Amino acid sequence: MRETLTSILCVDAIPNCSRKGVSAAVILLGSQLGALFTAASPQKLILAVLGLAAGIALLIALKRYATSRSAKRSQLKEK
Repeated sequence: MRETLTSILCVDAIPNCSRKGVSAAVILLGSQLGALFTAASPQKLILAVLGLAAGIALLIALKRYATSRSAKRSQLKEK
């Protein structure tokens, strides 16, 4: 399942992405979802939500990085 998500994210959302970075984000999201569903206290619930936010922020940052990197490469090829 994790490899499938990584492949989908790399192909569709992030051109020329680093599979390691996306894998790390998917693993983080998966573990935080598990923690969210098993949270026994409000503190653990808050930590799980913060972990989900961190995973989503990591995916967004990777997408922006990959997009800017591919734009720079295309500009260099045109010159």
